[in-house]
Amino acid sequence: MAFTTCSVTASVIAGLGTTPAERALAKDDFKAKFDEFATNFVAWFNATHIAEANAHLAETMSYYIYASRDISVEGDQTISLVTGRTPKSIVINGHIQGIDSVSNGYAASNGQGCVTRSPSGSTQAIGGKAIYLITTAAGDAVQGAVTMQNGGIKITWSKASGSPTGTAGMIIMALYHD
Repeated sequence: MAFTTCSVTASVIAGLGTTPAERALAKDDFKAKFDEFATNFVAWFNATHIAEANAHLAETMSYYIYASRDISVEGDQTISLVTGRTPKSIVINGHIQGIDSVSNGYAASNGQGCVTRSPSGSTQAIGGKAIYLITTAAGDAVQGAVTMQNGGIKITWSKASGSPTGTAGMIIMALYHD
């Protein structure tokens, strides 16, 4: 978003004559010239930039939500976020409740991926999925691909290996910028 350039004249004093006769101003009018730029600038700023700044804040925001999912069930999970808006990107931190398994991921217009830690403590980077959770030492795992949509996100869950079970908890931060 571009902000409007200031149109207030900044050279008020420079435009005055150097002698009282050249200025042709009463004493109080002459004193007021020293405040003229500041007064005009504040009026312009309040009328122009405050509305623009508020509009910019309205288009740039983040939204936080906690969600959960039974990971033994494959398929789509729709998570509602901000009505009428599509996230530009998301950050998603997931874990399996009661198991030391975490996934820290992202999804954006240019792709998605995550870093996951298994219950045994090993880590790996996963491309193409915003969430990947390993549920057992044997490597049973579930993965989720995120699609941004109007009003929220859709996570398409599928088994990556084995027969994962448990409940995934997710902290999701959606980032918006129109």
